[in-house]
Amino acid sequence: MGRKIIIVCTALIAAITGIQFIRLGLQWL
Repeated sequence: MGRKIIIVCTALIAAITGIQFIRLGLQWL
């Protein structure tokens, strides 16, 4: 169970970082 939670948290952080990165890229354009 613990490992699954870590994977979910990592995926969530990656998704948030990706969205912010895309938003930053759109601002530069």
